Amino acid sequence: MADGIVYVGSYSGIVYALNASTGALIWSYTTGNQIRGTPAVVNGVVYIASFDSYLYALVAHGANGGSLLWKYETEYTVWSSAAEADGAVYIASAGGTVYALQPHTGAVEWSFATGDTIYPVFPG
Repeated sequence: MADGIVYVGSYSGIVYALNASTGALIWSYTTGNQIRGTPAVVNGVVYIASFDSYLYALVAHGANGGSLLWKYETEYTVWSSAAEADGAVYIASAGGTVYALQPHTGAVEWSFATGDTIYPVFPG
């Protein structure tokens, strides 16, 4: 949640932005496949990964809310949630690679091959 908006991804591949007070739909964006991770919202941008192997950067709010800024294709499905720290957006693909991307362009700053599949950790 950021700026009074709740952002959520769905197994149907749709990202929803909902008014936190009323639950009213503000915008939605359809990716190419399921979304399993949670969105990261930083500086007016929603970062969310999909099973279609892409990390999406979407405008979080305002007149252009829900519009695509950029998307980056990893080599495999992405189960993980995006994270932002130290001026980079991080994502891990099931193919075993961790990526650090530039938040404004999606350009790769670096990547690291772990040598094995990366799975999410589910609580419980």
